[in-house]
Amino acid sequence: MKRKLFSILIAVMVIYLVGSTYVYASSQQMVASAEAKTTQVAKDNGLTHITDFYVFNKDETYYAVMGENSEGRQVYFAYQPESDYQKMGFVDEMVNEDNAFSLTRYEMPDINVRTANLGIENDTFVWEVSFTDADGRLGYHYINATTGEWYETINDL
Repeated sequence: MKRKLFSILIAVMVIYLVGSTYVYASSQQMVASAEAKTTQVAKDNGLTHITDFYVFNKDETYYAVMGENSEGRQVYFAYQPESDYQKMGFVDEMVNEDNAFSLTRYEMPDINVRTANLGIENDTFVWEVSFTDADGRLGYHYINATTGEWYETINDL
């Protein structure tokens, strides 16, 4: 009887592991596809050495990468696949990811910064910095990546 119960438990665990792996792989496939497409479009626009990948979801979804142009300058490249919108900006002329973290921590010292994603809003590069407050609630802090100015914070999500 114990052997049969043990076999059933092992079978349930195997089914659970296979199912969980399938769900995880399926959920990551869309992001991997978007990253591959954005990287290819960036390369078609002359960028090489693509490093960072960002997903920005607000009113529309934008994908962005950081790479180098033919002159060796680091460039941010944003892409919106539905409209084929593309925009480039030089990293050294903008707020970078580390600066976005620092600006958010300065503006909101009592929060825990989680991630930063680069995107486009009103034809301008913006950083969307996610954070959790002291109560563990999620929020987003938006920074204009060209000027470094805060323009919106969404709290208590």
